[in-house]
Amino acid sequence: MGFKKLSEQNTIKNEEDFINNARGEINEQSPPKKTKRTKPFLINFTEEELNEIRNEANRVRMNVAQYIRFKVFNA
Repeated sequence: MGFKKLSEQNTIKNEEDFINNARGEINEQSPPKKTKRTKPFLINFTEEELNEIRNEANRVRMNVAQYIRFKVFNA
């Protein structure tokens, strides 16, 4: 049993045919642009509160700003 030899030209043609004949959904819309957040908001926490927020943010795999924003707008 051996390996089948493929000519490079046939391989390229087969790849092009595969790509050109592919079917399926495509995303024709560009992804939405990210909203630029330019307005800072200062808030003070105790050391314990901040540690609790950091721990909870890490648990749900968010950074602190994402976590606070999530909690404020999805309460």
